[in-house]
Amino acid sequence: MEKQKVLVRTLYRKLLRETRHIPPNASLTRLDLSVFDFPAHHGVEDRDTLLSAIRTAFRASNQGDGDFKERVQRAMKGLRSLHGLDFDSLPNKSITSDKQEDPSLISPIIPVTDPKQWLEKVRWLDPLSETKVTTDDVNNESLVEFPVFPLSGPLFPIDGKCLPIVSQFSDVPVAGMEIPLKIFEPRYRQMYNDLFSSRSSSSPSSGVRSPIPTLRKCFIVPFSHPYRSGQFAQYGWLYEIMQVQDVADETNGKFQLVCNHLVTKPVKIHCIVNPQDYEKRSTYLRAKATVLDDEQPSASDGLQPLDDLLRRLKYFHAKHPEKSVLLDRLLLALAEGSIWPVTQIWIWNLQMQILDLQVEISNTIQIQALKALKTQASTVELQRNVSEEIVLLAQAPHKETIGALNEPVSNMFGSSVVNHPHGNFTKLSCNKQLDEDPCLTPWSFKFGTDSVFSKTVEIPCGKCVVMNPQQKILELRGGLVIIGKLVIPDGVTVHIKTTGILVHGEFVMESSKAIDGTPDIRIEFLESPENMNFRLPPGEGPEDICGGKYGSCGIGRKPFVVAGGIIDFRGLPSPSMPTWVPLYDVDNSMDGWPVPSSEYAHHHPPPHGCRDDGILISHDLSEGSHPAFTGSFGSFWEWTPIGLKVSHRTHTQHCPVIDLKQVRHCIQPGATLLLTAKLILRQNGRVDQTDCAKGVGENNCMSIYHARMSANAVGRTSSFWKENRSFGSMLGEETTIALELNFTSQQRDDTNVYEILQIRGPGPGVDMELLEFTLRYPPREAFAADSKNVCKDLVQSNGDAELLGLSPYPFMSNNQETHLSIMHEEGGNHYFAVTGREFAVQKAGRGSGWRSAGISWSPPPSCVKTHTKYTFEADVRMHSFRMVDSEWKLKGFLLNTRNPVIETIAVCPRSKGTWVKCFGTYEPSKEMTEAERFQVVLETDTSSFDVDYDVDNISFKPTEGALDRLILPKSIENLWKPGAEVLLNSHSSDWGGHSVRTIVAVENHDQEGYVNLRLNEAISQPLTLGSHPYHATEVALLSRNIVIDGTNGAHLSILHTPGFTQVIQGVDFSRFGQQGVRDAYPIHFDYCAESANSVISKNTIRHSNQRCIVLDATNDVLVEGNVAFDNKGHCFVVETGTERGNVFKSNLGSYTREVETLMPQAGASGKESDKTPATFWIGSPSNYWIDNVASGSSAHGFWFELRESARGPHASDFDLRPSEMELIQFSGNIAHSTGKESLAITGYHPRTTAVIDTFKSFLTANGHFLVSTASNLAAHDTILDTALESNPFPMSGTRIVAVESENPGKPSLLEETELEDRGHATDPTDVFNLQPGAGISQ
Repeated sequence: MEKQKVLVRTLYRKLLRETRHIPPNASLTRLDLSVFDFPAHHGVEDRDTLLSAIRTAFRASNQGDGDFKERVQRAMKGLRSLHGLDFDSLPNKSITSDKQEDPSLISPIIPVTDPKQWLEKVRWLDPLSETKVTTDDVNNESLVEFPVFPLSGPLFPIDGKCLPIVSQFSDVPVAGMEIPLKIFEPRYRQMYNDLFSSRSSSSPSSGVRSPIPTLRKCFIVPFSHPYRSGQFAQYGWLYEIMQVQDVADETNGKFQLVCNHLVTKPVKIHCIVNPQDYEKRSTYLRAKATVLDDEQPSASDGLQPLDDLLRRLKYFHAKHPEKSVLLDRLLLALAEGSIWPVTQIWIWNLQMQILDLQVEISNTIQIQALKALKTQASTVELQRNVSEEIVLLAQAPHKETIGALNEPVSNMFGSSVVNHPHGNFTKLSCNKQLDEDPCLTPWSFKFGTDSVFSKTVEIPCGKCVVMNPQQKILELRGGLVIIGKLVIPDGVTVHIKTTGILVHGEFVMESSKAIDGTPDIRIEFLESPENMNFRLPPGEGPEDICGGKYGSCGIGRKPFVVAGGIIDFRGLPSPSMPTWVPLYDVDNSMDGWPVPSSEYAHHHPPPHGCRDDGILISHDLSEGSHPAFTGSFGSFWEWTPIGLKVSHRTHTQHCPVIDLKQVRHCIQPGATLLLTAKLILRQNGRVDQTDCAKGVGENNCMSIYHARMSANAVGRTSSFWKENRSFGSMLGEETTIALELNFTSQQRDDTNVYEILQIRGPGPGVDMELLEFTLRYPPREAFAADSKNVCKDLVQSNGDAELLGLSPYPFMSNNQETHLSIMHEEGGNHYFAVTGREFAVQKAGRGSGWRSAGISWSPPPSCVKTHTKYTFEADVRMHSFRMVDSEWKLKGFLLNTRNPVIETIAVCPRSKGTWVKCFGTYEPSKEMTEAERFQVVLETDTSSFDVDYDVDNISFKPTEGALDRLILPKSIENLWKPGAEVLLNSHSSDWGGHSVRTIVAVENHDQEGYVNLRLNEAISQPLTLGSHPYHATEVALLSRNIVIDGTNGAHLSILHTPGFTQVIQGVDFSRFGQQGVRDAYPIHFDYCAESANSVISKNTIRHSNQRCIVLDATNDVLVEGNVAFDNKGHCFVVETGTERGNVFKSNLGSYTREVETLMPQAGASGKESDKTPATFWIGSPSNYWIDNVASGSSAHGFWFELRESARGPHASDFDLRPSEMELIQFSGNIAHSTGKESLAITGYHPRTTAVIDTFKSFLTANGHFLVSTASNLAAHDTILDTALESNPFPMSGTRIVAVESENPGKPSLLEETELEDRGHATDPTDVFNLQPGAGISQ
């Protein structure tokens, strides 16, 4: 049967190919096409309608209409009919002129255009990394919660005017389709288990009727953004599970489940409930959503109503009769009363178009390949031709169609993002008087107060515009073209979103505030059409500079291009501000850890006129009567030698009463008070459990009530405490009650007639005798002296149970069934007693935590830090006759996460009935420190959860302070501010061992000339100038006041603009570069020749997809003090091999990674080498490299990779041999923490000796030097941390200073040569001499 289907498919494809030989304008209306003998041949007028009829027959054959023989005959008849036609003799179609169509009725289907435009038409949820889930979202009972399984799915447009979009990103399932899925990820296996094990198939507990019958078998499939990780479309489909099959054994574990699903209904997602779980991949996502009505969607839902669609289809049918076959099928599907059959027909139509194109292009490629095979001797050459020339040739006739149905051809192969001009750009003649413009024209005067511009915004030639818009966010969808001059002055705050920027005139930006992590100026690149272009105004520059007379220059997507213009960006508070410094030292003392006041309890002095010690009432009733204590109304009470006795009780309210009249002015509403009471319950001399302890009636249990009468004579009572059975009260023995309480403003009102406390008793017949009573505020000693001392001990006070008499404050019981009290031993020692744990086990179903039920407390979250060691101690005694294992645990509760993080902080020796000491050292994990709340508990082994215990002498102290305070030079003070991000380079052989932190505070340090930089999170022990003066870690400032976000693709190119002064200072370039595309770099001086006054200074380049700063056929540029972090490919680059006189000084590159996709080879100069990246890649040695640092490269720190000739698109313009050029200066450079050799030199044979001067290399994973096919090299005064087996070239003055040396300040000499002072930072303690030189303004 399969062979028969293949035969039919082959015949129909031949029929399609033959049909395409018919001229497109030939009329077929006069021909008798009934010989085709297949459905829908009526109404055929031209080639397109005949093709449509053939496709219809092809689909019918696939659906099995008729037997096999009939289908073959049908196709053969069609072929014979076409073979008999004389195509050249066919008449042309008559050309008719239609009136202009109503634009709102042009097409019922969304136009298929560029994929990026599809994505812009879709409503997207916020990225999960930016999603903030509120309690209202989670508790919204009108929404239904579903699991989420992100896949390719439908793209629903925003405006509700169209059907779901069809694109190459999506398989576009529609309602009624069955979809199989293969499941292998553990989190989605768990999702299926949860769906089938769910107890309920109804909607949430709110009672809202479920829109579908079986929620437990359904999940949402939203569309995942193809370019942005963790972002989903707001609309998706609901999949219902029909069948699940376990196939783990059949697939050898490759897949676990194969599941069939029915696509049921569209849904609108309102929020993702657990966004934090996306990156962890530990569990599946969940979403709150609304299920939409698929039978009649509304425009408000973002879908097209059926009646509106029907009107549009009929209109389209009347205007385009040649599309009758497709439209008839669409209208027939519409009659079913649902939008989704219509969608399915349309998808089918597009898929057939794509199939036809693929067949035709594939056949053309095969023909061209066979022709090439006859002329190409090399298989490699043939493969290259097939993959480039032949594919392009085969696609050429279908370029427009392919552009509509798939990615553009230009994206299929690596190419240059910029079409290199033929010549140089010069200053526009219309701008010659630009300097005379006083620059007073405000943005709003020229462009109004709009915030969104759909067309290109152009600054006119000869005019200067000052940007101070009323709208702080400007969206320039058509791009920004600066022909005149645009100024964003100091102090202006603006966020510009644009598809591209082109500068022919001048672009000036300035911000001089201290750097605090909040930029004044932010430019963000939007998605742009492929290959944006520009053309010079007539009469400006060479006519053919971009090819042809006034041809356009292609500048790629997301371009920032300067062509004959000037940029002047200055974003620093001071030109002399250091952008990175070596780490002088760290402050790891435990003093002064900042703790927000909300995280710990504070001492509140009693009101004026009250006792300073906070005691309101404290009386040992054995000392005699006290006016505050009486018996209740109707009770018999008397004073005895030991206390106040209430006897002959007939009701629970016959009890001791404490009158608050004399102290109520000292009670502050909301303040914590401690109440303790000791009493004896007596009944006929018995010593036994009370009825409450036996579980005989709740009315037999004690309680504490507050009773009051308002000025209106209205009585009120409030309960402060109720005895549980687990309390275990006894007859004939002392009973202690201890609790924390606070009064409300209603309970504590000066106008009340009276306010009393009642210690209500058990049932009738039990006498109560109150022995001691205390009501007080916690004393000053129960709190930290100030915020700087809170973290000295995470047990804030009373760890020995001696501070507060009978009160265990600040400790508490973490389970309502367990009881925490203070007991004392002979000799007077007090300790904490935990009872009632057996009841916690019995009632475990009421809540979690019963395994560790008992004593607990909550340390302040700010006191639990990473990279900090703690010591925990406590004495424990188990009430058991068998051995019990126990451990102290720390629980961390994360936001929106059900299960806490639990880590052991101390282990107790096995014990039974005797005191043992628990001890442990503990360092919290990163996950633990992210918790918003903590709890310390004691957990016993699985067989001892019901064992009561005693605890004493609890201590939980940091012993090695968190390294979250850096000691840095005072030169950063008032320049680096809280909120800014800093980078700490790797201080180990791990090339990825860097840290990024945020500044919390900049404080004075005790030592003159230094400041304390406090970080938001601790770091591991670094190398400092104090401990390792030759290997100190570098600290760099990442934040800047001007941020340009390339959104993964923007590129800044100074294009063929020699002789202009460009200043790029203090800018944060983030997410720039297009991997695999030549010339798409964050900062690129492209063929700018002599640029003696241009400066690239103190910028940040981070998260680049391809390279950092590239000088290409450009000379005499100063590249100074820049910080590059987390970039792919070579970073600081001189590319062509012709560059001269450029100065790379005091730049820092960190975490340089390899690319996944190499750029295509440039000419005959060899392949690119960015898969083996170097932080500093040197293609031309005739430049300066002074005091630069390469830290954390996956390969090399510095690499001289010299070629025999110039390379790149400009190579033919130069007759030079880079491999023989002179090295001007290479001195004071440092490379450490590299994955390969820190310095590589390949292919270099200079005519004069090239000297590597005062180079420092340490903590490398694969040695210090790689020298291959090189000669005439030498090194002076090199400092290494390990000795070389042999010298790769002549070396003098080499010193070995081991990083782990006990005294690194005294290096050992391999050669008896003094370390010379060569006029730069050879003194490792000179932290101010790392970035010398005049600032920009000087």
